[in-house]
Amino acid sequence: MRKTLGIVSILVFLTFSGCAQNCPECACEAKVDNSVCTGAEAKPEAAKGEATPVVAGAETIALPKPIAVDVSITKALENRRSIRSFTDEMISLQDLSNLLWSANGVNREDGKRTAPSSRNKQSVSIYVAFEQGAYLYDFKAHQLTRVVDTDLRMNDESPLELIFVSNHAAQEDTPEAREKAALVRGIDAGTASENAALYCAAAGLATVIRMYHTPQPEKAAALKLTDQDKMLFLMNVGFEGE
Repeated sequence: MRKTLGIVSILVFLTFSGCAQNCPECACEAKVDNSVCTGAEAKPEAAKGEATPVVAGAETIALPKPIAVDVSITKALENRRSIRSFTDEMISLQDLSNLLWSANGVNREDGKRTAPSSRNKQSVSIYVAFEQGAYLYDFKAHQLTRVVDTDLRMNDESPLELIFVSNHAAQEDTPEAREKAALVRGIDAGTASENAALYCAAAGLATVIRMYHTPQPEKAAALKLTDQDKMLFLMNVGFEGE
């Protein structure tokens, strides 16, 4: 199994040496759910482990608490690049947890997220597509909830894809505001995807963003999206191939 690293504490936690929560990595006291342990005793090696277990028909996939690793934001930016060749090796469950939390997880007591959202509309949802099916990231429970047992990946180049969806109903929908709302949705989703890309750069994972150049009605129906939901783009995620 290829070694992987833990989470880059994007924008906020990188300079912290203390920890304000109870977690298995250190003996600190807890108050915040789903936040990242940054205690000195937290071990990046905890991100090692078996590949993410995905069983067709499983209703949920429980994600472990995200963990921190001592990787500077500057180093993550230095390592960030688009990679289009992947092995078929699945990433670890810990890396998947870290990746989703980095993208748009809860990082404080008031329930707000790692990625900013215009006027706190929180219009972005992230789906994870595996060969065995697709799951919605439940940021509140920090778990994956099954949506469909169909392989919705654009291709089989990577073991998983993150599908970014924006809900139009979460934005103003007057004629005067539609153009601006579309721009804002793209900004919000783009920020979350950059968070994910920076985690991949810090953890030694490969990723690339791909656009949906044509409508995807069959995939949208499989994901149970409404007319107000729009599939914006996807991210291939895995280990770099040849």
